[in-house]
Amino acid sequence: MTLFEPPQNPEGKAAAKRPARILLVDDDRVSRLVLANQLAEKEMLIFQAGDGHEGLALFHRERPDVIVLDYHMPRLNGVEFLQALQEEPNKPAVIMLTSSTEQQVISDCYRLGVHAFLAKPCHPLILKNQINRALALVHNAADLQAEIATTEQQARLLRAVFDNIPEGVIILDHQLRLKMISARACKILNRRREEVIGSEVDRILGATLCEETGPLGRCVATESKLASIQSTFETDTGEVIPVALTITPFVQERQQTGWMLLFRDLRRRDPNDGDAIDSIRFGSMVSGDIKMKEVFALIEKVAPTNATVLIQGESGTGKELVARELHERGPRGRHTFLAVNCAAIPAELLESEFFGHEKGSFTGAHQTKIGRFEQAQKGTLFLDEIGEMPYALQGKLLRVLQERKLMRVGGNRNIEVDVRIVAATNKDLKERVQKQLFREDLYYRLAVIPIRLPPLRERILDVPHLVRYLIEQFREREGSPVRYISSDALHRLLAHDWPGNIRELVNVLEYCFAVCREATLGTEHLPREFQNLRYKAAAAGPPPPANEKEFILRTLESVNYRKGKAAAKLGINPSTLYRKMKKYGLS
Repeated sequence: MTLFEPPQNPEGKAAAKRPARILLVDDDRVSRLVLANQLAEKEMLIFQAGDGHEGLALFHRERPDVIVLDYHMPRLNGVEFLQALQEEPNKPAVIMLTSSTEQQVISDCYRLGVHAFLAKPCHPLILKNQINRALALVHNAADLQAEIATTEQQARLLRAVFDNIPEGVIILDHQLRLKMISARACKILNRRREEVIGSEVDRILGATLCEETGPLGRCVATESKLASIQSTFETDTGEVIPVALTITPFVQERQQTGWMLLFRDLRRRDPNDGDAIDSIRFGSMVSGDIKMKEVFALIEKVAPTNATVLIQGESGTGKELVARELHERGPRGRHTFLAVNCAAIPAELLESEFFGHEKGSFTGAHQTKIGRFEQAQKGTLFLDEIGEMPYALQGKLLRVLQERKLMRVGGNRNIEVDVRIVAATNKDLKERVQKQLFREDLYYRLAVIPIRLPPLRERILDVPHLVRYLIEQFREREGSPVRYISSDALHRLLAHDWPGNIRELVNVLEYCFAVCREATLGTEHLPREFQNLRYKAAAAGPPPPANEKEFILRTLESVNYRKGKAAAKLGINPSTLYRKMKKYGLS
């Protein structure tokens, strides 16, 4: 490269993209023209400004790589020009020209980021040399910035992979302090990431883990791995969490630098049933039904997006739980989740509730009110019972969804809103559209991603899973001795058609916990209306744990013993079904 060639990075990419862009800012027109003529080359584009204000305007329009700046100018001198550049994210290299030799002037210029300081007049070879050096710095900085952006993107990708591992993961440094924790681990421990990062592991997972005889203590002492052992975490809230734990050391250059803890929450395992039909814990929901597993998979797919979701299902099927999972598993999870029951707000107040109102906009509006859309900014707004929304308000809601802007009642300016909408209904909205009770255009705007929740009677085999889950939850909350449910009591729950769905089941279990003081819920603890119910598929003889034999037999009968279809209906693999059929003598 000669003295006058524009610099190139090793791949020659910078010069190939565009010529170097040079901005000359000098109020002396003759000096400026002379410099422009001296610098004129095919590899350089020269822009000229007669004062500082014109120079700033050209800078914002042309984005030069290097600015050659005269210090003494009217209206805006060199230092003031540099000060105006300080807020720019991508500042160019600046070469200052001046006849001043004042040390304070030179000091101020360097403090504000001047690349070079040249006495005026300067020889064109010296100036070109400084410009080429400055261009080299600019191009190197651009390469470094691109490399940083790539590294940040890779870090985000690794974080996404890390947070989607189904087991909990904790990374410790060599001093046993938490350096990283996955989203699943936070969920299991019921802690926020920012609360635990940097903490000593025994404060978060309990001292027993780190004792000399404890799992982590033994690994540290022997610098070895411990795989798939059963252990417990003791949180600072007093909760004891059984886990399947694997501990792996990190070693670099024969030096032990940290530890990885990989663990699975064992609280989901049922003490009644050591070999139950596979069920999935999904946030606050649990199911072994194939339809619900499809719902869970769909939630995982659409949660990271901004797509509008319409959840349809009978009352009590868990529509708000689905909405919360959509919120918490997406990027909006760190912002507000706001639920609004459209049927619970008087029609005349709905517009003000949704969009807010200005002070004095109507009688009683004594102060400005922020509406639900603004309250949920950057988060999720859950519109429950959307089918009950008055027809007149539906058009205004549609406009907000389309334009992402709203106007408060009595207001005169548009307010931009960034909110994800999740709506829910127990009505047949298509039927309401035909009856002109619901706008067709709003229906299609809401039903971008439709999710249907089956009623509990369509997934009756989920009742044992839900009962186990609720026993676990209530036992923790109430401090109750209840741990199990008798087979006979479970038979009666299975015989019910559950018109109130999961909400009704929750109420029944709450009743049982209120009257039972034993370890096992029996028939005598059920509400009176369940006393005479009988599960029609019950077989003679003592049932196996959790009535799994009856579940499988009933399912096989319902599909004429087509095993593949039965496995799909049960939500298990065919090989698992064959094994269980052999176990219970059903093959």
